[in-house]
Amino acid sequence: MALRRSHSGDENIDPFNAPDPVMPSEEPEREDPDPDDGIARIKRRDERRRGNMSGAASNSYQPPTYNHDDASSAHGSSWQGASTGTNAGAENASSHHRHRSKRAPRAPRTHRSERNTSSRTTSCAIYLIIFILLSGAIASGAGMLLSSCSAAVGGFFEGLFEDDSPRYEDIEPSAPREVEDAVVSAVQTETKLQLDALIAGESDGVSRFEQGATDIFQSYCGATPEELGLSAHEIAIWQLSHASYDLSSAHAYLSQIGEGYEGTANVYFDFTAPDITALVFELSAHLPNGYLEPGEADELTPESLQEIRAAYDAYTAGEPEYEERFSVMNFEAATDLEGGNCAIALDTEAWNTELDWLAM
Repeated sequence: MALRRSHSGDENIDPFNAPDPVMPSEEPEREDPDPDDGIARIKRRDERRRGNMSGAASNSYQPPTYNHDDASSAHGSSWQGASTGTNAGAENASSHHRHRSKRAPRAPRTHRSERNTSSRTTSCAIYLIIFILLSGAIASGAGMLLSSCSAAVGGFFEGLFEDDSPRYEDIEPSAPREVEDAVVSAVQTETKLQLDALIAGESDGVSRFEQGATDIFQSYCGATPEELGLSAHEIAIWQLSHASYDLSSAHAYLSQIGEGYEGTANVYFDFTAPDITALVFELSAHLPNGYLEPGEADELTPESLQEIRAAYDAYTAGEPEYEERFSVMNFEAATDLEGGNCAIALDTEAWNTELDWLAM
């Protein structure tokens, strides 16, 4: 028997919204064309399908089983039972829907999230404890290493800078104030004697001022005082005769050594004398080009030498320019326990260095 086709009146039927095929055994009544071709038709189709699945045939039907773990069974190889007659298509569709709706439900995701959160919390706590323990161990090790390095470096520098000088605890007690005062008075007296002899031109230090005058003339005139008809000794005596000094302070540093005190003493003073450089500039104005090249001093005429001499006499007879310099005299000193029998000695090497400084 041939199948009869139901005519819906619409030649362009959506295949997804088409009505079920009409089987020979049960031909549905003809439906009037529905002007609504959308949601209403789908709703009626679903109602009709649910009605078919709730019939007598569907109540006696046992749904087939489907093994989702086997790919081949997904294509119907594990379907059990058979259907015949007009209900084959409906039973296939309905059994498929019933089978998908009766699958065993999956484990709730909330339980898995709770387990994961708990696991992560436990792991974080363990990592934190391990980090704290490791940090403490590292800090302890670093502290021990730093202490060892400090001790090693300290020992290295202690050995490097160690000398044979007496330590503070090995130094004898300093002298009483009255003993130091006695030494200060003695070195001040000696300083005055030395400076008075220098100014009077009676000290060995006069030669230092003579050399100073010669060096300055050669630097700024290109000739010695003698080459200009003058005398370095005469210039030094003139400079010292116009010099003066002023003691500023004195100190003594003594320690007990045996049956007395020994140590050093210093006297500081200001020394004021005419500036030889100013004299040289005054005389250079009477030289050819203000400066003599090597050998030109021999070419000076007697008239030029007399002119230079006259300029020198005029400058030294007037008020020269002065220069003040700070200096010191150093002494070694020793006394008995009462500060008597004071013995002092000038440090001549240091004093000669100071004389060179004053004569510049």
